[in-house]
Amino acid sequence: MLLHTMQQSEGESFGQVLKYWRTQAVRSLRDVEAATNMSATNLSRIERGLIAPPPNFVLDDLAAAIGVERAVLYRAAGRIPPDDKESKRDVIEAIMADPELTQEQKAYLVQGVRLLRAKNRPAR
Repeated sequence: MLLHTMQQSEGESFGQVLKYWRTQAVRSLRDVEAATNMSATNLSRIERGLIAPPPNFVLDDLAAAIGVERAVLYRAAGRIPPDDKESKRDVIEAIMADPELTQEQKAYLVQGVRLLRAKNRPAR
């Protein structure tokens, strides 16, 4: 069963995560349909794992409709949320957790990510 935090445990599908948070928000499929313009039929298919997670812009609508951080749905769909401070940290954590990289390679990649982020920051 899903954790009662905003984390997904291993083995849970996107559909299971979506259904969990939808029911926690006490929202019916029809409620979410009205809020997202996605049919209740397709939402049900997603929750049952019959079709793949929707595009990112729909994930944003779903997150707003059920009152969950979009990062939760993005992660469940196997994606990184754009412009999300938490997801930026996850990139570095993913690099550090990769068992196929040496410590030197990890340090190089983390330094590169930090340099690119600094370059993208607006000048003050």
